[in-house]
Amino acid sequence: MVQIVVMYCVGLVFVAQFLGIVSGLQCYDCETKKGANNNCEINVKNVTLVFCPSGFVCTSYTRTLGKETNIRRLCSPSNECEIVSAENSHILNPDEQSVIECVSCTDVDGCNTANTFVLNFTQFSLLSILVIALNVLNNKLSFLY
Repeated sequence: MVQIVVMYCVGLVFVAQFLGIVSGLQCYDCETKKGANNNCEINVKNVTLVFCPSGFVCTSYTRTLGKETNIRRLCSPSNECEIVSAENSHILNPDEQSVIECVSCTDVDGCNTANTFVLNFTQFSLLSILVIALNVLNNKLSFLY
């Protein structure tokens, strides 16, 4: 019985991951001045998610623009951090030469949020399966007490 429950849970994880791959990745797309305390900076969950083209990733970076520091979140090619971080890159204008932080992700929709902990569906499912398995194992071994 326990094996059936565990296999069922594992199957659900795989189906959910497949559905996520088929539907495409969604990312937040916005830009703001750091310190503006608007949705793009601190309440990212209030920004609308956009569907990314196939092969794109969610990216978030902080850069200086002249005397301002801006935060940018977007769907981008997987090498976006390399592009925006390249010193003296011909892609960037002279005022955009300083990228402070750049992070790309593909693990879950909206992963380009602020620096907050995001537990994706796979991690949650695997954690749940582990808790269930440990609970069942504990019940089977309880006769030893």
